[in-house]
Amino acid sequence: MTLEGPRVLDQLFPWCDIDTAPDVPGYPITISAGQGWKLLDDGALGTPTAVNRAYYDLSGYNLKSLTAFFQGVDIQESFTPFGTISMTVVDMITTEFLNDATLLAAHIYTTGDGDLPGFPNSEYDMSQVIYGRTRTFVDNSSWGDISLQGQTSFGTCAATTADKVHLTRVVYVQTGLAGVITADKKIHIPPSDYVSAIITAEEKELAYLMRQKRSYELATGS
Repeated sequence: MTLEGPRVLDQLFPWCDIDTAPDVPGYPITISAGQGWKLLDDGALGTPTAVNRAYYDLSGYNLKSLTAFFQGVDIQESFTPFGTISMTVVDMITTEFLNDATLLAAHIYTTGDGDLPGFPNSEYDMSQVIYGRTRTFVDNSSWGDISLQGQTSFGTCAATTADKVHLTRVVYVQTGLAGVITADKKIHIPPSDYVSAIITAEEKELAYLMRQKRSYELATGS
């Protein structure tokens, strides 16, 4: 069976419950349930953030010097997020691993000096972002749940020769003006499936080598 041609990649992310801890000053959130989720900041730094990471393994294609051309991305969820804390959920598919510092610096509810990958105040180039999506949910006290305020999408990378394509799901929690949440609240992040349609094909040698060179330069800053 040839490795060239259309393929579908998918990677499941588990659900997650994020709770407040109003009885512990300066530590407003905890992860009460959900496998694989990591708390980057529980609020002590002023940027309460939770993340889960995975990847697509493309090393088998690269052994044959094939390029993966992304044709479309669909991030599927079993239901919408719900709860009583305002938050932003960010889904990203990138050719580079997104470190903790980058994610914290891009916290949407702070005055930090960072941006999400690909934007001016980020160390990553937009050509390293295959797909990104943000959705902001606002606590609506009139019905005791969150509602979708708005969403955006970004990313320009149509093809890659990377061995791994990194998947990052981030939740940015909005705290009060004092940096803590003073009520007992919770948000539930549903399970999701990152589904990507790709075509693997052999490029001309020069094009393939130039793509690898550009990828190396972006990754190392050289």
